[in-house]
Amino acid sequence: MKRNLVTAFAAIAGSQVAILIVQAAFSPLLVRILGVTTYGEYATLTSAFGLLTILVSSGINGGVRKYISEEREGSNWKNHVFAYYFRLALILALIAAGALVFAAEFGLVGTILQPKYNPYFFLLALLVVASQFREYVRRALMGLKLEHLGEPLNVIYQVSFSVTAIALAALEFGVAGVLVGQIFASMLVFVIAIVFISKHISLGMIFRPVPKDFPRKELFYFNHNTVIYIFLLTSMYHIDVLMLGALTNSELTGYYRAALVLVQFLWLLPRSLQSLMIQSTSDHWAKGRIKMIEDIATRATRYVLLLILLLAIGLGALAPVFVPMYYGVDMKPAIVPLLILLLGLLVLQLHGRY
Repeated sequence: MKRNLVTAFAAIAGSQVAILIVQAAFSPLLVRILGVTTYGEYATLTSAFGLLTILVSSGINGGVRKYISEEREGSNWKNHVFAYYFRLALILALIAAGALVFAAEFGLVGTILQPKYNPYFFLLALLVVASQFREYVRRALMGLKLEHLGEPLNVIYQVSFSVTAIALAALEFGVAGVLVGQIFASMLVFVIAIVFISKHISLGMIFRPVPKDFPRKELFYFNHNTVIYIFLLTSMYHIDVLMLGALTNSELTGYYRAALVLVQFLWLLPRSLQSLMIQSTSDHWAKGRIKMIEDIATRATRYVLLLILLLAIGLGALAPVFVPMYYGVDMKPAIVPLLILLLGLLVLQLHGRY
């Protein structure tokens, strides 16, 4: 299939729609099975994990998408890019996993959160490695401009995670069961993606040093300013959950997290575009076609903004009816934080536009 922006976006958006459907069915089931309090504990853990993964993987995932998509001199350019970032991803994941184990072993978790979270941090240590390589190989496929292969893997991950997590939660394994579901689904996607990548990349290069003239510094420092920006931006919907988990109780955290999940559903199109833009514009940037990049970004931003505004207004109007129907009557307290979050989303979008 010939690859262009339209077909690439269709593959990404189609997969995002499928993921949205799966998540829309998974979220209320998980809330009902775990209960509001246990769901709040899970929300606290996922927020802590979300912040950590930004620091561990954002520069790597963006870098491999950009550089592996470029056509540079030398037959092994793509192989060297994949191998270099693979090793870097492994080192950072192991450091993060070690930090999580250290925090659990020496009581830092109990001091910052509560002692009941300690056992979960050992599972998070495994998850950070599995998640790191799940996202790395998927982004590598996208960098190779194989979005039609990389994006459906997200659907496979979401379906396998949802089924496993719901099954283990129903068997009363609680939060630990949900985390195990994430680990299993991440490893499944990694194995499948590696099979696809092996047809385009020589995996043996992972065990060989890159040439002396390979631009290590350029690849290492790529996107470091953007990582800081993404960390600060994403912290808006992670830090608040962590603060609620530390300063209040798991029940209130569960209400807030349930509202936040609904708001995050509205980010379907922005996430699709973000997944597409780096590898689709890297050649334009390398060849100095800045005006073309600006035109693409302007049109995409305008259409996405309009759709998000319409969806946010509609969800806000239907919130008093929709939330109890979707999550259950016990989740009525989530209506107020949902309306506040939607207002914040509208202000953020209008501020970004003007």
